[in-house]
Amino acid sequence: INAGTRPIARENDEERKPDLFIAPSPENSVAITLHAGDFAVFMPEEPHQALCAIGTATSIRKAVFKVPRDMLEA
Repeated sequence: INAGTRPIARENDEERKPDLFIAPSPENSVAITLHAGDFAVFMPEEPHQALCAIGTATSIRKAVFKVPRDMLEA
């Protein structure tokens, strides 16, 4: 997964779905390598590029669980 280290939302980002925006590559991005059984958690404002594979193409699954922010701040 490629992830940005800070929010990058801009006024001209392309909105593909109500919660999916296509934005330019973030500055200071990091690459996170996940293995079978690993997972990553991103807050709504944190940019990330999912469904990436290293080397050869492989089957990748992505699950999205939307949790109200106030539940995370308790």
